[in-house]
Amino acid sequence: MAVPTDPGGMTTRKRRRIDVCLDDRVAYSGVTTGLERYCLPYNPLTQTSLAHIDLSTEFLGASLRAPILIGAMTGGAELSGTINRNLAAAAQRLGVGMMLGSQRIILDSALGEEAASSFTVRGVAPDVLLFGNIGLSQLTVAAVDDISNALKRVGADVLAVHANPLQEAVQRNGDSDFAGSIDRLREVAGALEYPVLLKEVGHGIGASAVAELTGPSGEPPVAAIDVAGAGGTSWSRVEQLVRVRRAALSRLSRLGDTHSTGDRGGAGGAAHYPAGRLRRYSHRHGRG
Repeated sequence: MAVPTDPGGMTTRKRRRIDVCLDDRVAYSGVTTGLERYCLPYNPLTQTSLAHIDLSTEFLGASLRAPILIGAMTGGAELSGTINRNLAAAAQRLGVGMMLGSQRIILDSALGEEAASSFTVRGVAPDVLLFGNIGLSQLTVAAVDDISNALKRVGADVLAVHANPLQEAVQRNGDSDFAGSIDRLREVAGALEYPVLLKEVGHGIGASAVAELTGPSGEPPVAAIDVAGAGGTSWSRVEQLVRVRRAALSRLSRLGDTHSTGDRGGAGGAAHYPAGRLRRYSHRHGRG
C-alpha cells in the first residue's frame, strides 16, 4: 500500500530523513564509538573449533541466534516500508531481533492508517523478536490504549521508548517539554501489557540518567535499557540538515554520552533487567 505524502508534515519529514542519511554526512565529527581503544589478543595457536562456538542468547523472553538487535531506523514513509521489510527479512534469516522506527505517526496523524503499512513486517519475519517504538514525549497514561493498539497492529513483542530531547530541541516543531517524563515512563511501563525497553537515538544514556531513572530503590521501571551511544549517526545533525539543509550547529552534532558509565567513546549495547515482571511477560506472550 502506498503511503500518501503530506507536504511539510510528518511523512515528508520522515522521507527527508532517509534522503539526508543516504546523501549527506550524518556521522559524528570527532566522536567515535571508542572501540578503537580496545585490542583483543590474538592467539595463532588456538585450540578452539569455530563450529562449537554458540552465540545464542535469551533476551526479553525470546531466543536469539546471536546477541544482535537491528536498531530503529525508519517508518511512516513509503520507502520506509521497503527498508523495514528488507531489514526484517534479514533478521528472520539470521535469527536476531529488530526494532521498528517511531510509530508516532500512527498515533497522532490522519495518515496513520496508511502509514501503518510501512511498519508491517511480520509477513517476512514471523519469528523475530520485534520492537515497536514510541517517543517518550508521546508516552502518557491516556495514550496507553492507542499505544497497545499500535503494537498489536504490527505484531510487536516489546515496546521501545526513545528519549530524544536533543533531537526534539533541534527538530522543527519538536516536543520541547520534557518535564515529568520519568514519572510518565514509570506509570505507562506499569500499565502496558508489554515489556518496555528505554533507549536514546544515538546520543546515549549515561550513568547519571540511569541513576535518576532508578531512584533510591535502584530498581528500573523498565525491562531493559539500550545504552548505545555516540559514534554513529548524529540525529541532531540529521535534523539540522532536514531543517536548514546544513549542519549549522556543529557542536550539537558532537553531544552525547556513550554508555552506562557516562564515558565518552563507548560501544553500544543493552542492559537487561531479568525481573519477575519479565517472566510474566514471557509467559503472557508465549516466549521463553
